[in-house]
Amino acid sequence: MNNTQLKHIAFGCFLVSLIFFFVGWERYQANAADIAALNQLNQAGQNSLMGHALTGLFGAAPTQLTPGIPSITVYMIFFGVLTALVGVYLLFQRKNAQV
Repeated sequence: MNNTQLKHIAFGCFLVSLIFFFVGWERYQANAADIAALNQLNQAGQNSLMGHALTGLFGAAPTQLTPGIPSITVYMIFFGVLTALVGVYLLFQRKNAQV
């Protein structure tokens, strides 16, 4: 491969890496928004008559949920780092090929 092809493939890897990071971030934010909505629904239910009845029936009030990291976010970060490393490797190969 010539230097121009290596450069284009490396920049393509960086672009794919950015897409992976964006998708991972978006999935994390969607999960956090879902958990916040569930907590808000839980709080609204505790303030209602039915919520008090269910609390008395089951003995304890439900706890607040905290958002975790979805597995897709972990995979997207992993593949984002992997493609970024491939892009860096290709840029170094391009530099070494010029010598």
